[in-house]
Amino acid sequence: MAQNRSRSTSALMSPPKNAKRKTRTKNHEPVLILTGNRPNDHFQILLHGNVVDLKCSELKVLLSLILAGGVAGTGFVRANPVIVCGLRKALENAVNNGTGKALIETGSKNEYRLTIPRDRMKEQVAITSCFFELVALGVISGAHARKLRTTCGQADCA
Repeated sequence: MAQNRSRSTSALMSPPKNAKRKTRTKNHEPVLILTGNRPNDHFQILLHGNVVDLKCSELKVLLSLILAGGVAGTGFVRANPVIVCGLRKALENAVNNGTGKALIETGSKNEYRLTIPRDRMKEQVAITSCFFELVALGVISGAHARKLRTTCGQADCA
C-alpha cells in the first residue's frame, strides 16, 4: 500500500506546467502553504503557488488530514464526504482536474488521507506565521496550532 501512496504523490511533488513559479526552486517549493489570508469569508491556501479559497469546513478537514498524515498510523481520518468533495473541487479548480483526488486518497467508510508521505510532510506542507492568527479567531485550537507547528515547515507571510 505504501508503494501506491508514493506513486500517486509523484504528480503532486512537481507543480503543473501552468502553475506560476515563486522564488523557491522546484525541489524546495512546498505542495501546500497554509496562509492566514481570509478574504470574503474564505480561507486561502496555496497549492503549487496557486491561490485556493476554502470554506471554513473545508479548511478544518484539510488540517485534520495534515495532522493525521504527520503522525504514526495509516493517516486516515473520518470526514464528511460532501465537505471532502468541496475541498477536492476547490483544489482542482485552482490547479487542474485530478489534483484533488490525487492529493486526497479515499479509504473506506468516509475515510480520507493525504497522499503526501509522512517523511515528506515538513518539506511539502508549510505554514506562514500569519496562519496562527486563526487561533485568536477560534477557527483552530491552540493545541492543533502547536501540532501543526511541529508537523509542517515554515513559509513567509504573503
